[in-house]
Amino acid sequence: KRMTVEVEWDFEDTDFEDMSYRQALKESRLPKKVNLPSNLIRHIESLDEDEQSEIISDFLSDEYGFTLYDWKFV
Repeated sequence: KRMTVEVEWDFEDTDFEDMSYRQALKESRLPKKVNLPSNLIRHIESLDEDEQSEIISDFLSDEYGFTLYDWKFV
């Protein structure tokens, strides 16, 4: 099973905060879309939506070292 999310990163308080979002995304080399790892998918499948949201947000932030505004399944 494959799950992909589209991420809206938060560039406030970073070296990229004075750039347009598009430029910041390019300069930071952060992905716009992320395929979630299969072990994470297995872990969240039985959880409710709020728990899934929190775990996915934590994973993205921990994995890439940036906070995010939001993400959505694509």
